[in-house]
Amino acid sequence: MKILISSHAFAPSIGGIETVSGLLAAEFVRLGHAVTVVTQTLENLSGETAYPIMRQPSVPQSFRVVQWCDVFWHNNLSVRTAWPALLLRKPLVITHQGSYCRQPIGIDLGQRIKHALVRRAPSVAISRAVAACFETDSTIIPNPYDAKIFVSPSREQERPSDLIFIGRMVTEKG
Repeated sequence: MKILISSHAFAPSIGGIETVSGLLAAEFVRLGHAVTVVTQTLENLSGETAYPIMRQPSVPQSFRVVQWCDVFWHNNLSVRTAWPALLLRKPLVITHQGSYCRQPIGIDLGQRIKHALVRRAPSVAISRAVAACFETDSTIIPNPYDAKIFVSPSREQERPSDLIFIGRMVTEKG
């Protein structure tokens, strides 16, 4: 399968969406899929990946890469990259991270467009709280983490009451 992943922010930028998008792309490649990532983040200076990355694509480039894909996966919806998929009638999947959770107030055209798009595509949400923000059913898949980074140096002492959280603690994430 040819999977196009949209991640508004991506490496070398650092953050949750960037990390999750990279992990998704790497896992899809590992499973034998062809993957391309499209992003608005500027040039990557950190090295090679197992998949191509299109940075700030032009309109013709956007159309070509959307025509190429079998499914267009948005890790956090970006209207800037979604519209060619709508015109070309490509399957769209949207993973909701929480940044556009709030209901539109007043004119709020950007939020209204995002919420209208969400009603037309299969949805994945990182939590029940995020899923509850939208008027559509969502599959709940919590964010992954890079197991190579979080390795316990010793399993000698079990600590059943420890909790580790890495991320922004914001209401929109539940």
